[in-house]
Amino acid sequence: YGTRRIVLSAERDTRRDLFDPKLGSDVVGTVEIAGGALQGSTNFQKWSGSASLYRPSGRRATLALRIRGGYERPFGKVPSATATRLDLIPVDDRFRTGGATSVRGYFENEIGYRNGKIRGGAILIVGNAELRFPLIWVVSGAVFVDGGNVWERGEDITLKLLFTIAGGDAGSSDMRYT
Repeated sequence: YGTRRIVLSAERDTRRDLFDPKLGSDVVGTVEIAGGALQGSTNFQKWSGSASLYRPSGRRATLALRIRGGYERPFGKVPSATATRLDLIPVDDRFRTGGATSVRGYFENEIGYRNGKIRGGAILIVGNAELRFPLIWVVSGAVFVDGGNVWERGEDITLKLLFTIAGGDAGSSDMRYT
């Protein structure tokens, strides 16, 4: 496939230290349009954003909170009766999550696999809460809770599924927590 796209992004960063933030915030928003008047073989709009907050907690600890979300909307005709709206978005452009910078405890981009294949999703929700603390010299520790998933359709998301801790037998629509 071939795409032509326009991507607009904005960021507001008030962190004092980019490598080890202890105070401040970082907010990023992105809008992407592929196809349409730009031509190409794919047509979709993609909105995504993240917000991170860092605050001192206690004597030397730092509380770090982050939420990420995204939504993709394909447009155009579905090519066949067996295809879905998600099939209009190339697999590489769909949302996937999991790994060291999103939902730890899962392999990189593992959340988004369905039946052994990369499927991805049109909707992304990821949340992280972390308490960081120094141990010795340059070594630090952290206690964290991560949660996230990708969904193919908005109808797949319910409040019950977002707040159910399902563990290893989580279904494809359940939120994954570590």
